[in-house]
Amino acid sequence: MYSKLFAKILNSSIWSEDAVTCKVWITLLAMADREGYIFGSPVGVARQAGVSIEQAVAALEKFKGTDPMSSDLASNPENGGRRIEVTGEGWRLINYLHYSSLKDSDEQRLLAREKKRKQREVKKLPKSQGIEK
Repeated sequence: MYSKLFAKILNSSIWSEDAVTCKVWITLLAMADREGYIFGSPVGVARQAGVSIEQAVAALEKFKGTDPMSSDLASNPENGGRRIEVTGEGWRLINYLHYSSLKDSDEQRLLAREKKRKQREVKKLPKSQGIEK
């Protein structure tokens, strides 16, 4: 599994946090499943991120809390800028599906662009070199 890291993160309030908090956030992104769920415990997150358990717990608490500086407040004000919510077996990244759909849109645009490029190349070929049916 992978998560696309958007350049937008560099302008987000998460990037103004301390380095450990940013590292835990990136770790959560890497640990998330296709729907944004992370199964585990603070101990597991700490081990994966290479930080102390206390540092992981502090970062997770920040992510559960409201963030009045979050850029996501405009599109999702009811979450108050929260980044995660606790589930029975770990956490869910609140905006994960939104960003995943952006990833899918990017990939679709890239595929459409590549298809169009190939169509243009075929049109440039002399009739005798075109694709035979």
